[in-house]
Amino acid sequence: MNASKNKEDRDFIKAVIFVLLLVLLLIVTIFIDPNDDESKEEVHKAKVKMFMDGETLICSVSPLKYSVKYQVSKGRGWSIEGESIAKEDMLINIDECQKKNTTPTKGDIK
Repeated sequence: MNASKNKEDRDFIKAVIFVLLLVLLLIVTIFIDPNDDESKEEVHKAKVKMFMDGETLICSVSPLKYSVKYQVSKGRGWSIEGESIAKEDMLINIDECQKKNTTPTKGDIK
């Protein structure tokens, strides 16, 4: 009888520890969000600044199954329209862009 009581106590303690770890993980996830709005806004502003300074950005667009990449810059005739980069009738959300790397990238670059 004593052995079964000890096993029940251990199982209960394991369950309590598990629940406490889940609660702790939830709290950490809520309060330490690496993608908070402030950092997204800062990244957005940095991309706009890079574009306005004449740097070339690589923007990925996935209209269907495949991703197409565009090199966008003021020198290539692109401009800022609201939250997007525009050229003729094409609009690309600037959040889909990143600074051009010096190493080649996969996919079509237009």
